Amino acid sequence: MTREIMHRNASDNHYLHKDFHGGLSCGIEYLDIHFGTSVLHNYLRTFCRTFFAPLHAAVVTHGLSAIRKHYERVFEEEAGIIDVDASDDHLTITVRACPAILHMQKRGLPIAKRFCDSTRIMNECLCEGTPFTSELCDCNPRTGTCVQRFRRLS
Repeated sequence: MTREIMHRNASDNHYLHKDFHGGLSCGIEYLDIHFGTSVLHNYLRTFCRTFFAPLHAAVVTHGLSAIRKHYERVFEEEAGIIDVDASDDHLTITVRACPAILHMQKRGLPIAKRFCDSTRIMNECLCEGTPFTSELCDCNPRTGTCVQRFRRLS
């Protein structure tokens, strides 16, 4: 019997990590329930400072355009919908469809009540040590919409 051998590389596939969001949501809920919000937030800060260190370095060098490019790439890869308003001094990202929330809803996965804290804390970490600040506004974890604002400090 002949057999056919297929050679595949990870790069042959479209990059997608949506199940990461379900795992993150479960982890957020677990830490919040068992250890409290303070421990959860410290964990998220430690994770974000490490994982997003290259992006943070890009923000230091290139300013808000680095954050804009990051969000545009991520939302394109994950089929999310955003509107962007940007200048050198401000960046507003209006999330119309969050791919993480939509994926978890579609799969029937629980969404941690503090799930959106991960976005807020990530943005805060990206702004640490830079002339920028961030805020997460109008966050609705049921609909997956929010407004993320970044601005240059006066």
